[in-house]
Amino acid sequence: MGISIRTRLIAVTVLLAAAGLGAAAFVTYGLVESFLVGQMDTDLKDARVDVFRPTRRPGGGDGGDQQPDFVPVSEGTIAQIRDADGTLITENTFMRTGGPTGALPEDLGVNYAKGEQWLTIGGANGGPDYRAYVAPLAGTRQYMVVARPLTDVRDTLDQLVMIEAGVSGAVLVLMAGMVFVAVRLGLKPLDRVVTTADAISAGDLSLRVPDSSQRTEVGRLGAAFNAMLGGIEDSFRKQEQSEQKLRRFVADASHELRTPLTSLKGYAEMLKRPDLRDDDRGLAVRRIDEASNRMARLVDDMLGLARMDEAPELRLETLDLMELARDAAADARAVEPDRPIEFEGTGEVVVLGDHDLLAQAVANLLANARQHTPPDARVVVRAGVDDGMGFVEVRDHGPGIPHDAQDQLFERFFRLDPSRARARGGAGLGLSIVAATVEAHGGGVSMASEPGDGATFVLRLPLERQGG
Repeated sequence: MGISIRTRLIAVTVLLAAAGLGAAAFVTYGLVESFLVGQMDTDLKDARVDVFRPTRRPGGGDGGDQQPDFVPVSEGTIAQIRDADGTLITENTFMRTGGPTGALPEDLGVNYAKGEQWLTIGGANGGPDYRAYVAPLAGTRQYMVVARPLTDVRDTLDQLVMIEAGVSGAVLVLMAGMVFVAVRLGLKPLDRVVTTADAISAGDLSLRVPDSSQRTEVGRLGAAFNAMLGGIEDSFRKQEQSEQKLRRFVADASHELRTPLTSLKGYAEMLKRPDLRDDDRGLAVRRIDEASNRMARLVDDMLGLARMDEAPELRLETLDLMELARDAAADARAVEPDRPIEFEGTGEVVVLGDHDLLAQAVANLLANARQHTPPDARVVVRAGVDDGMGFVEVRDHGPGIPHDAQDQLFERFFRLDPSRARARGGAGLGLSIVAATVEAHGGGVSMASEPGDGATFVLRLPLERQGG
């Protein structure tokens, strides 16, 4: 059903108020009725003294017979004397105009054996109901009946019902108006949420719901809505950045592959020439081999980065980072025996990681140092534990890195000197692979450099927890 929250709140509040007022009116009606009937019962019992007072007959002596005589009492009162079997002996109706007799039925339906009692009796011939007091006459087998019509009580109760209905109706109307205003003010922030949501659905993710009190449900809803919008906007921003990086990566990869492909195509065309000399043929074969090897390395690097981007499956094992760094330094010395490459560190640095990937990461740091420094530049490799993390540090004593390039060093396909790097076989993916590998292991990589004072790269990995 398409009923708004505002309408439902007002309807429920008014219905609850109506139920409460109805219950209060019902209780009030019963209490007033009980009070009025109780007051009439007291008056009827008191009236028996007046309507059945023994008096001497006019002209009688002191020893004359004593008979009950009627004296005036409240108008409308009926006084009767009945036998034990309920037979009417005498009756008098106290009316200013005399009034008709026979207002009470012949059979009152009274069990006279019960003695004194009060009861409500239906009037004869469609007349009003009566409230009656019945009591035995002392020293006789007769009973007195004193009755009075309930007309005044009924009229009073009818007026009470009308007053209660009018007051309840006015209270309900007033309450409905007040609830409408209160609900409208209370849901006003919700209307702002709806307005903001409509604007956001049109494409403006920068909008936010105006702040309101956190002590209200609507205020907390607005705060949660703003937090959700912030998360969505951040997700869209990250997605856009990821798409931009992907487009840049594809463009860079295409550019990097174009050069070896062009070489392959050119030398392949050269091999087709029938007059090709043996020296040129050997050159073409060698260059084709170099270009294909470069393409293979580039494709392997790109595949490795792609796997890192997709939550790689690491072959985790317990390994000594100290030993891994020492081996990497030894491998680098084997590649460049004339370069001073030193290793510093003792003891064990136990981490949990993929040996092949971490070995490649350290090797890439050393290759980066060799590639961007003179052949005689000193390189120092250190390993150890610092601040609860295992680390490997590679420091070179080369020309350093310009400040304006340091923020881009770990970006894919970034090169300080594109022409020299391409000539020496670098594609600008080495440091990107290092960063992706270390982050996949829950660690991080950092760099510090001053132009003319070399560069220092440090990768950090969490130590393996002992015990469980």
